Amino acid sequence: MNPEIIALRKANQALFEKMSALCKKAKDENRVMSAEENSSWDAMDAEFESRKKDIARLEKLAERQRELGELDSRRAGREDSEEDGEGGEERTKSRTKALRAALRTFLMGGQPGELDEEARAFFQKYRARGDAGARALGLTGSAGGFTIPQSFMPELDIALKDYSGVAQAARILDTQGGADLPWPTVNDTSNAGHILTEGSAAATNVDPTFASVTLKAYLYTSDIVLIANQLIQDSAFNIDEEVGRLCGIRLGRILNTHCTTGTGSSQPKGIITAATLGKTAASATAVTYGEIVDLLHSVDPAYRSQKSAGWMMHDNILAILKKLLDSNGRPIFMPAGDAPGDVDRILNKPVFINQAMASAMTTGLKTIAFGMLDKYIIRRVMDVTVTVLRERYAEYFQTGVVAFMRFDGNLIDAGTNPVKYLAQA
Repeated sequence: MNPEIIALRKANQALFEKMSALCKKAKDENRVMSAEENSSWDAMDAEFESRKKDIARLEKLAERQRELGELDSRRAGREDSEEDGEGGEERTKSRTKALRAALRTFLMGGQPGELDEEARAFFQKYRARGDAGARALGLTGSAGGFTIPQSFMPELDIALKDYSGVAQAARILDTQGGADLPWPTVNDTSNAGHILTEGSAAATNVDPTFASVTLKAYLYTSDIVLIANQLIQDSAFNIDEEVGRLCGIRLGRILNTHCTTGTGSSQPKGIITAATLGKTAASATAVTYGEIVDLLHSVDPAYRSQKSAGWMMHDNILAILKKLLDSNGRPIFMPAGDAPGDVDRILNKPVFINQAMASAMTTGLKTIAFGMLDKYIIRRVMDVTVTVLRERYAEYFQTGVVAFMRFDGNLIDAGTNPVKYLAQA
């Protein structure tokens, strides 16, 4: 692991121990924390969260470098199979530079004569695939390599997930078509085997209960992202990364909203909408350690014991739970350890931040969810479709890019309630 990440994690662990000691002191003295202690705790928590963001940023950078490295390797293997491995990295850089130069020239309506030989070849592919005389260029899936640089799609997908807490925990199902997809369910929990006496026949009419959840394919758009052509002309501007990030953020936000609290009527059914009540807090504005334990145990052990079982809540709610101690005076929240891929945990179960959930504890709000979160299915149809609008905004010296995505989501629940929520009184 990156030494800088290790150092940041160790610093956060030491800070967390100080925060825990502050909470424990108040509990041992059978009192609430004073205003000064609360202020001190909040300052340490802000430092903790800031450092955690630095860790996430470094990890994301490393992951993106890995993904783009794999992408470059695949492209090099596909396009340079006749060459040996020597100079492969420089060759990849040269191709990427030519690809972006061709894209800028194409979007700006330039002529291939001003490009070098390699960039000119890419330009001709753009024109052959996109029809340079058209007002809009469309691309879907693998065809995207000829219209948007190939690093665009990983950037878009990463940004989409970054802004969707649901997508980080749910199961993602990609399909090649958008026809209604029935997902069968079966519930046989009311049946059990029994002793059969000699000469007796086995009982009949004890079939399990079959049903299905239908996943559709609702069409969503990022709306148009406008880019100043001055930026496109600037050779230092990484257009595919920037456009992918903007489109991914927009689609990630609407996916997260509808897959969290969607009604299920002409839109996805959100995980909170589909979940069932597990615990009602005694207070409208607070939650106790005992109520968190009750919510945990309201979910059947068959689901609770799975690796995908975890918590989901708004970051503001997590800040409240960080201050909770168990019956032995230990914090129920534990920060991520040094191991790669380790995550924050509550009662040893992973925590997923979802900013589409309730941000404050108020009467009747569903503030915390727990259960087997990958029982929530996000169905995506093919790849994101991107259209480049070169001439539509020409008088503003801008180029428009718009992304479209088809998806649906629902909780696969055969009646045994794999995900439950805590509601405030």
